[in-house]
Amino acid sequence: MTKRHSQHLGNRSDSPAHAGPVRRDAGPVSPSAMHCTALIVDDSSAARSVMREIVREAGLRDDRIYEAANGQEALALFEEVWIDLVLLDINMPVMNGEVFARTLRAREDLDDVRMLVVTAEHSPFRHARLRQLGVDWILTKPFYADHLRDAIRICLPGAESVGRSSAA
Repeated sequence: MTKRHSQHLGNRSDSPAHAGPVRRDAGPVSPSAMHCTALIVDDSSAARSVMREIVREAGLRDDRIYEAANGQEALALFEEVWIDLVLLDINMPVMNGEVFARTLRAREDLDDVRMLVVTAEHSPFRHARLRQLGVDWILTKPFYADHLRDAIRICLPGAESVGRSSAA
């Protein structure tokens, strides 16, 4: 099993959701990544809608983007379709993001699924726990849309791995 190291891509002071410079650090998504699937897990339908649009802008087709309102719904989707990337909120009812991440990483058949946490949670302790669980990236809300697009492109298989490291 590969140990995953995560990168923190933003914080409240440098990533307001409403404005900011355009960043193109990760470049375009690769042709192989365009065929990937993404799952957006957030209890807010408005947040899922915004993230869906950003995932589309990152290069994924709309019919390859799935949604769930909590971790339990998300795990059920894994029985129906293959998911390459999970965009995950932490504070949700039924099954929160931390329990979801722990459950996902406990399954060897899902070890290659990338997890990008998008959360309002700013606790360094919580972020450290998420990294220990194998979360690939943490992006705190509010964030620039470009930061999320870059993180998606970096996390997708076949995309550039700028800023990502791994150890055996």
